Order: sequence, then structure tokens, then C-alpha cells
Amino acid sequence: MNFINNAGEMTPKELSALLEITTGSMTAMVDRLEAAALVTRNPQPTDRRSLLLTLASAGRHATQWAQDVFENAIASVCQQESNREAAADAAFLATIAEALNQAARLQKAA
Repeated sequence: MNFINNAGEMTPKELSALLEITTGSMTAMVDRLEAAALVTRNPQPTDRRSLLLTLASAGRHATQWAQDVFENAIASVCQQESNREAAADAAFLATIAEALNQAARLQKAA
């Protein structure tokens, strides 16, 4: 859901490529997410054969909750570390973040 949240909307095919799962698996996943009122399927204006996935209100709340939990867990660990260890961890996480951002940019360009 975070991919959809970051993109605003995307096709199931785009999401399946990001998650590296088959389109059949994606259909089953989207069915479950839609049944749980976390995502909505909308017609794509430029291609009537395709759909756009967007987060429903509950999906946005769930995504924000997960991000908050993750950030709080990281903050808790960082508070327990020395400044030297925290600086090394921050550099490591920045490297990971950049790699993830680069992968997302490459995927978006494809």
C-alpha cells in the first residue's frame, strides 16, 4: 500500500512489477485489499482496459499508522545508542533510502 500511497495511483500491473509478483497474485491481493476497504479500483481514463488503484481513507490511515510505528521503533533504538553509533546508523539508513529511491525512479521510468 505504501507504493500506491507514494505514487497517488498506479495500475495493478505496475504494482505487481514493483512487488515482483505475478499479475494473478496481484489480482488476488487487490481483491483482498478492496474487500477490506483499503484500496479502490478506478477506471483508467486513457485506457479502458486498465484500472488505477488508489488508497481508500482506511488505506491511507493504515499506511500512516505503519509509518508512525516504524519511525517510533527507529527513534527508540536511536535513543539507546551513542552518538557515534547513531551517526553510523544514520549514514547506513541514508544509503538504503537512496538505493530505494533510485530503484523507484528507475521503475517509474520503465
